[in-house]
Amino acid sequence: MKKEFNIQHQLDHKNILKAHELLTNDLNSVAHIIMDHFPCSKTLEELIQEKTRLDGNFRIFGIKEIEATLKIITLQVIDALSYMHGRGVCHRDLTASNILVNDSMESG
Repeated sequence: MKKEFNIQHQLDHKNILKAHELLTNDLNSVAHIIMDHFPCSKTLEELIQEKTRLDGNFRIFGIKEIEATLKIITLQVIDALSYMHGRGVCHRDLTASNILVNDSMESG
């Protein structure tokens, strides 16, 4: 956890939440990372689930309606990943449930 904190603490990008402090409890091996406040309304996974639906044949309906929003979020994620990769950092757990979005569709 300390290594993850140290890496995230050094990153400075508008679409990456800044890690400020690592709190640990040696008694029960619990650790918490104190990060910037992000007024998150949902995860990207929740947004997609809210705006789309599957029919009986597993076809996705509603993607066209949120295509522009997904494009904006995807570009922000690519920008953040490019920044990280330029510093030798790899995310390793990038999923829609790990991407936070707010009402103005900014990712964090």
